[in-house]
Amino acid sequence: MGTDIKLTEIGFAILISLLFASVVIPSYSFGTSNHNEQIPIILRTMDEKYLENDWFVNQNDGFSPRYYYSILMASIAGQLGLPIAFYVIYITSLVSLLTIISLISLDLFKSYFAPIVTLSLIVYGPITIRNILGGDWLIYNLLIPASIALPLTVLSTYFFLKKKFYLAFIILGIVTFVHPLEGLLITCILALCLLILVKSIDIIKKTFCLGVYAIIACVALLPVITFSSNIQNLQIFEVITSIRHPHHYCPFSFPLGNYIIFLEVFAVFLGLILWKAKTNWSDKDTLFSLFFSTGIGLLVIGTIFVEVLPVPLIGKLQLFRLAPYLVLVMYLYIGYGASQAVKIFLTKIRGPNYKLSDNVTQYSNVLLLVGLVFVTLIFVNVVFNTSYLPATGPRDPMYDWIKLHTPEDAIFLIDPSIEDFRLRAERAIVIDWKAFPFRDEAVIGWWKRIQDVTNHGKGYNTLDETELAALCERYEASFILIKSTSDLNLTTAYEDANYRIYSI
Repeated sequence: MGTDIKLTEIGFAILISLLFASVVIPSYSFGTSNHNEQIPIILRTMDEKYLENDWFVNQNDGFSPRYYYSILMASIAGQLGLPIAFYVIYITSLVSLLTIISLISLDLFKSYFAPIVTLSLIVYGPITIRNILGGDWLIYNLLIPASIALPLTVLSTYFFLKKKFYLAFIILGIVTFVHPLEGLLITCILALCLLILVKSIDIIKKTFCLGVYAIIACVALLPVITFSSNIQNLQIFEVITSIRHPHHYCPFSFPLGNYIIFLEVFAVFLGLILWKAKTNWSDKDTLFSLFFSTGIGLLVIGTIFVEVLPVPLIGKLQLFRLAPYLVLVMYLYIGYGASQAVKIFLTKIRGPNYKLSDNVTQYSNVLLLVGLVFVTLIFVNVVFNTSYLPATGPRDPMYDWIKLHTPEDAIFLIDPSIEDFRLRAERAIVIDWKAFPFRDEAVIGWWKRIQDVTNHGKGYNTLDETELAALCERYEASFILIKSTSDLNLTTAYEDANYRIYSI
């Protein structure tokens, strides 16, 4: 009986997603990178008095593009605590993403080996976290809005593939609450696919599908429309793109190596598309071809109207957020190509009646058990060893001192390159480079503060005693954090091997 047991497609998808998730999960981090600008906003949502005199946190108070995500995380954190809430949602998002990708691969190619290769490429392949064009990721090592939005947008594509169009666009409307840009961009591509390729429903039903999305998404897009209404200001455009986020917005600044790797993978993908067009092309292949072609077209638009003929509205759409989706499409077809190559090879050495799927599913129960045990062990290890909490660092003793010996409403003037001060010291700061606001007027305010505290690009450490004191007066700061090598004629409140804190 054991050899006759077949694993269903969804069971197989869950199995391999768990196995690959167990490889990724140990790299998870909390309280680092983008968390330094997102967690303070969530904490303000949970406590209206949290850092109530911090300029950046106040810019995101109330209705803003981060509003719905902050409400979601604050609601869950109220029950579980923030570190556990982040960790649980991260694992759920990761496993869901890998499972849905596997289901799409199985539906497209009817091969149990194709999704294994595809997930291998996603985790280990040549285009990974460090070199996707535009600096966005397919697999995240921390929880941010995009890491929740990605599995949902891929899920909407899966339902579109299954011709459940209403459900696909309802999900995209929900995505827009979590990540307005990704929800909007994927909707635009799937709307084009719906209008051009789908013949099974008439224009009235197609319009209704898009109307369902519009009704849901209009509420989600209100914060973006409200606080990004100025689409002509070239100064705002320059600050967002070439000054603060060139790695996301400005294609001419992307590393050449990233383009080379992308083109190499694209060449393999194109070869497989041409081969499949001559063998067993389907309507689903047409859908993904149009999806990919439209995405490439939008990247070209994002290049021309950011780098050549600047158009602020195009810049704000951040079209290179589509790059991970294009990589995913390429990996899906490369996974299929690899599965076909293996099938041909095994057919030659094992006979024409050999089916790879028989071997994959024959020991399904054992594989599923191993996968579940493996993931459970990792989950238990991470939780009980508290590695889901922020890692310790050399500034921790200083942060501990600050929390014990300075007023809660104190404002610190710090080197803006220090990303974690606000979150770890639990004190307001004048400004830092990492935490970036969304409101148009705040973008200008952020850049003015950055110019002030970096001595107009010369560097924070070039500011002299008089200039630092003047900045403290301007921004109502009562403490100055500076390297211990700087000796100012001010009252020293704290000192260690790396830093000195002066009180004003």
